[in-house]
Parts: sequence; structure tokens; C-alpha cells
Amino acid sequence: MWLTDQSNCELKGPWSESKVIEHIKASKFPMRISVVSSSGWPIIASLWFVMDSEGIWSATHKSSQIAKILCNDSKCGFEIARETPPYCGIRGQALADINKDKAETILLSVIDKYQGNRNTSLSKWLLSRVEDEVALRLRPAKIQSWDYTARMQK
Repeated sequence: MWLTDQSNCELKGPWSESKVIEHIKASKFPMRISVVSSSGWPIIASLWFVMDSEGIWSATHKSSQIAKILCNDSKCGFEIARETPPYCGIRGQALADINKDKAETILLSVIDKYQGNRNTSLSKWLLSRVEDEVALRLRPAKIQSWDYTARMQK
């Protein structure tokens, strides 16, 4: 699997690598990415994402705080988890790459996943700004899964 074979990602928690990948692919909620700003304070952004054989991808405006910070320091934290019971998900640490060339491809992919239609007003607005977008690729170094489903059903 790509997580451990290609990136030497350390997996911990109750889920197997295939379950982690299944969770990432099936999740329809945004991923949260955290970075440390130049002031030393952490910031968090919620971003739509997709996964392929190269990593976990998001698109963001090139002038966003997240993009600017990741240009100087590629280390980040991330979480892909439910906000409603039963609580389960993954969180981890990753290295992020900024990729201008894949911005449109990734933007279209996340629009397809989250909007299901490229003709919505939000989709059209996002696509109107594609020249100012960049793709973010996360290459996870550590992933921790958790799943409280069984104990929350009791």
C-alpha cells in the first residue's frame, strides 16, 4: 500500500492500512491542516481533499496563510475525522509540497467529490479563481487512527 511502501509512514491505532485508506477515500468532511505561523502560534485550516497514489491532495489559494507557511516549512499536522458520534478518524504528521501545475486537476477533483457538480455557484466561483490556486500534497509520516464506535453504541 502507498502509505507504508512509498512514504515509510508510521501507522498506530486500531485500524489497518487498508482501513485508513478506506476512511480517507470515503470521508466527505474537510481535512483539518495545522501549521505553525511565523509568530510561533499554530493555525488550522479546513480544506476539501482527495487521495491518490501520490498522497492526500487539497487545493488552496496561493496567497492563503497555509500555502505561504508551507512554502517555508513543509511540516504540518492533519486530521480527517468525524465531528459527530460515533467518533473515529485519523490524525497525523506530514510533509507538504506546493504544486502549481496540478492546481486545476486537484481543484476539479475536490469539486467533483464535495459538490458533485461543476455547475453550482460555488464550483463556478472556485473555478473562476483557478489561476490563483495551488495544489497541496501531503505525504504522511505518521498516522494515528482511533475508533470509539463500539463504546459509544453501548
